[in-house]
Amino acid sequence: MPDVLTAAMVLALLAPAAPSPPPPAADAAAGDYVLDARSASLVVQLARVAGFPGPVLRLTKLEGRLHYDPQNWSATNVTISADPRSIQTSRGLVARRAKAQFEPDRYPTIEFTSTSIKWGEGERGEAVGRLTFHGVTRPLTLHVMLRDSSRTGPASDARLSFSGRGRVMRSEFGLHESFPFVGDAVDLVFNVEFLKQAPSEAMR
Repeated sequence: MPDVLTAAMVLALLAPAAPSPPPPAADAAAGDYVLDARSASLVVQLARVAGFPGPVLRLTKLEGRLHYDPQNWSATNVTISADPRSIQTSRGLVARRAKAQFEPDRYPTIEFTSTSIKWGEGERGEAVGRLTFHGVTRPLTLHVMLRDSSRTGPASDARLSFSGRGRVMRSEFGLHESFPFVGDAVDLVFNVEFLKQAPSEAMR
């Protein structure tokens, strides 16, 4: 019996390891990418309370950069910033008060910078980093998806689509004003495209 167990252990050690899943967008070109503002959106959704829908704020002015290296994920990083002065709101007093609470003229930048990106199966993963919002910087983990969205044909270019969501508590960023029927949770939902830069542009 011991010989059988020994043989089984040897066979298990000699068996080829299961192949690791390919990284997302594995065929996309490595390098530096810049956010295409024409293909970008960030939605801020305040949580519901008592069944009432929370206000939705849309930020229309975004910037960002992505360094992509599918062979070395520790070197892959992303930065996305939004200008709260570009907020568009649904009509209503609550939405207007929520926008005013952001104090966009005093705090003109909302920015996320990743410190690590980890991928699970397929195109999904987590981007761990820091969010600066309303003058406060706190850790944040985003659930993200990365896809190769390169275009072919006469207007061909290398693109990466980066989307995802995260949740923060507005009270942790100094937003304490009480709104009727609005909770503390704030959901961030983004969908952006990064356009690959030429080497000369990336060095600027």
